[in-house]
Amino acid sequence: MNQLLLNFAFGALLVLVAARFFLVAVQQLSVRLRVSPLIVGTVLMAIGATLPEFSLTLSSLSNNDPGLALGTTVGSVIVNLGLLFGLAVLFGKVRIGTHKTQFEGALIAILAFLTSFVVLVPAVAAKQASILFLAWISAFAMLLILSWLGRNHEDVSVVRHLMQQLHKVDRWGLPLIIGVIAISALGLGGGSILVVQAAEGMSELLGISTTILGLTLTALTTSLPELAIMFFSNRAKEDKTLVGALVGSSVLN
Repeated sequence: MNQLLLNFAFGALLVLVAARFFLVAVQQLSVRLRVSPLIVGTVLMAIGATLPEFSLTLSSLSNNDPGLALGTTVGSVIVNLGLLFGLAVLFGKVRIGTHKTQFEGALIAILAFLTSFVVLVPAVAAKQASILFLAWISAFAMLLILSWLGRNHEDVSVVRHLMQQLHKVDRWGLPLIIGVIAISALGLGGGSILVVQAAEGMSELLGISTTILGLTLTALTTSLPELAIMFFSNRAKEDKTLVGALVGSSVLN
């Protein structure tokens, strides 16, 4: 048990450090590409934050344990949107946009309906469900690009504000930005994997079923990157980065 607690603490610390560097690198990339942090957060931060769920899903399926995989992905979405997003709005004074956030929220509602339909209707084959979800994620990516192209005036103002904020510090070169993003993404994923494995080990010692574990403890631990991103984004007043990361990671889950 002591080794599990040590792994849990080390993994949590690694996630916090990686999330901080990830956020700074995303801000730098947003300025260099002149793209809204909402777009960058939805894509890059979401991928880094979802690495724990992705690795855990592969591990669960290889061990013939789909209950843990399903419980973790569904539980992570509930934690991201129900708990973290709610806390950010209630106590972090996060400002919600008037267009893109509502647009993405409507798409997530559609995805939630599709997920419930696939899970509750046994007649839906796995191949059909896979095609359905791949088609949806492709449509989401296309609509996200079209939404970005149609909101250039908003992105320009946000990027201008970031440039003013970053003018006081050194501007990073593109190779450094890419390197920091890659390393910190690995840190997010690796640290979270340590946390999840420690949580699994503790649950086995306590005799908890894997499905319940996925919906509760594992879902909470795999959402640790989003929690760290929420904390640092709130401190830096980067509302769009926070919303993009939570929405994007929920979509990928």
